[in-house]
Amino acid sequence: MFFSNIGEYQESKKQVNFSDACVIPNGIDLSFFKTDQNLDKLNNKPKKIVFFGRIHKKKGVEILLKVISKLPKNFFDNFIFEITGPGENNYIQKIKKMIHNFNLNSYVAVLPPKSRNNKISYLKNVDIFILPSYEEGDSIALKEAMALGIPVIISEQCRMNIVEENKAGFIVKTEFYNLKKTILSLVNFDLKKMGINARNIITNNFDNETCCNRVLKIYEDVYTGSYNSIDWINY
Repeated sequence: MFFSNIGEYQESKKQVNFSDACVIPNGIDLSFFKTDQNLDKLNNKPKKIVFFGRIHKKKGVEILLKVISKLPKNFFDNFIFEITGPGENNYIQKIKKMIHNFNLNSYVAVLPPKSRNNKISYLKNVDIFILPSYEEGDSIALKEAMALGIPVIISEQCRMNIVEENKAGFIVKTEFYNLKKTILSLVNFDLKKMGINARNIITNNFDNETCCNRVLKIYEDVYTGSYNSIDWINY
């Protein structure tokens, strides 16, 4: 059986006993993601920190807003926030109300979800992608952002340790003080270099051709009984 990440496998294993299982991540078609324009925009101020994805309670949007409400005012000389994505209207209205109650309207914007046709052009104007999710599968939005050379702040639940290992961003606990500390530290890092590292991670590990070859290797193993692929969990 195929899984897109080890967390998905572990959760499924609680309900079903598997003999042979493998983890193959979703891939990205890099031909749609050009980085030339994106890597130059980091000279502009203020930089955009963007939550891009489904707006849902489990995604950590509320704790993100609580953190933003406690950031020093001079932080917003250099950074602003945007939240964009689909979601239930009642929950989106709750998020907008939080922004109003925290007096964050000048620093945080909630935008309509982006269509398939314009999401890439939108992401090309993003400086930092943030996903402080409490629960995450194999986030396509995260990989799309990284493919465009965007450094990321993601939770441990995204299960992408490769981000910190390759200095492409930050992995945080979905917890107030850890998230706040990380956001405040952004001024101390070379975000452009992190973005280049993020792009390289996708190029080397998550492009469609690489992921398809990993699937092909699994089928070859099944046919031959060799089980040589590194993606098998029980071997």
